[in-house]
Amino acid sequence: MNVVIMYALTVQNNVQHARRKSAKNVYILESIVLRARNKHARVALVNATNATRTFAKIACLKEHKVQDVTINGFVLIVASFSAKHVIRNGALITRTLVKHAANAKTRLARAAIASVTSA
Repeated sequence: MNVVIMYALTVQNNVQHARRKSAKNVYILESIVLRARNKHARVALVNATNATRTFAKIACLKEHKVQDVTINGFVLIVASFSAKHVIRNGALITRTLVKHAANAKTRLARAAIASVTSA
């Protein structure tokens, strides 16, 4: 009888030990899963942050390029208007000088004719 009781107690102890061990194993597995999740979450967060920063940098560079292109285009437009303005003014000045020269020639011719006729 004592042998049967001892055997039953041993089996009971083994079962409890097995339960504790399996509970520990489950806890360890849960911890590993949680760590893995945390690690993956951190990696995902870092990747998302890096991707966001990269996209932000690219967007910023594109914005600067667009601004540069816009500014350069504006400068070219202003330069073009300035060149046209200068050409127009130059043409007006040239016309005025030609008129003055023609008037001067006419005046000289008249003066020459007047001096010849008066002599």
